Amino acid sequence: MSRKTEVRTVGVVVAMVSFVMLPVFLVGALSLQIRQDIDITPGQFGLVASVFFLMSAVASLPLGRVAQRWGPIRSLRLAGVTAFAGYLAIGLVVESWRGLFVSLGVVGCANAMVHPAGNLAIAKGVSSARGLAFGIKQAAVPMATLIAGIAVPVAALYVPWRSVFIAVGFGTVIAGVFTSTIRELPVDVIQQRVQASGQGVKLAMAPLLMIAIAGGLGAAAVNAFSIFFVPAAVSIGWGEISAGRMLFVSSLLAIVLRILIGGLADRLHSDGILGIVACSAVGAITFFTMGFSQQSAFFATVLIVGFAIGWSWQGLFQFTVAIKNESQTAVATSISQSGVWVGGVLGPLSFGAVADRYGFTVSFFIGAGLQVAAIGFFLYAKRRYRQLGI
Repeated sequence: MSRKTEVRTVGVVVAMVSFVMLPVFLVGALSLQIRQDIDITPGQFGLVASVFFLMSAVASLPLGRVAQRWGPIRSLRLAGVTAFAGYLAIGLVVESWRGLFVSLGVVGCANAMVHPAGNLAIAKGVSSARGLAFGIKQAAVPMATLIAGIAVPVAALYVPWRSVFIAVGFGTVIAGVFTSTIRELPVDVIQQRVQASGQGVKLAMAPLLMIAIAGGLGAAAVNAFSIFFVPAAVSIGWGEISAGRMLFVSSLLAIVLRILIGGLADRLHSDGILGIVACSAVGAITFFTMGFSQQSAFFATVLIVGFAIGWSWQGLFQFTVAIKNESQTAVATSISQSGVWVGGVLGPLSFGAVADRYGFTVSFFIGAGLQVAAIGFFLYAKRRYRQLGI
């Protein structure tokens, strides 16, 4: 299969993942505008964001099995149609935080489908440089926050926030049309990968569960903070538009880092776990440092650089699970993503509640602790895989 075809496959996956994940970050970035129309507190924003990840967690394994059986094209299309329904509901119907809660729950189901389907498309459609491909695919997540950062000044100065959701919803439909261009490698190539991995037909559940727990702990910290990025910056004196620009810059840097780190894993022939640990360590230091600082310039620098690095491990995360589970990529990544989504539920919920009662400083310290715990589970998983010869 030609390199052009592989690049197109990755591009379609990136577009679909970006559009499906964008609503939850838009809600956080546009929270100040939304609160002008809807009576909603920071704690309720955390609850609304949490349901997105809750539905992603609940639906991840069953929809991962569906994606494995249906294949990437049909699965990505279903995810796109479901996300579009959620976008329209937010843009045209929602009048309370409860309506926002239900709408993001619908998009959460789409999110549970789009990730295993996208991972399967890359695992079966990219012949080499899969670390780079997964890094590009997971760059779709900070790409979503980048778009959310752009939406802050747009919604503040030019168009209603509801129009932003409707416009992006139609972008999801357009991306879905291009799923028909996805192609898979020859069957014999895929079978050779399975045989070479040493994994066999059955999943090695113990290390996979450790990775899922570690991913959940890490995601609880960084996903929550990505949602509360703008309010946290505003809380120490930054203007809303300036905070949106900071979110834009840090997301752009995270995109670049996920791609570079994925490419580095290919070059080093690494399974990615030590790279994940390094990024998580930077994230932990960032959270801890921000808990002590209220100086705006220093805070902004640490926020942008540290947040981008600390959030750049997720491409390696998907790459690791995929290469350790060649025969059941969609199912395995749906299990590991379940942990990430559970962390996404608990992170925004607890972060918002703690920020309501104690302020953002205490939330930063909690985020640091979660990252440290995640590192321990990742290292244990690496040890178990080594013992199993995988």
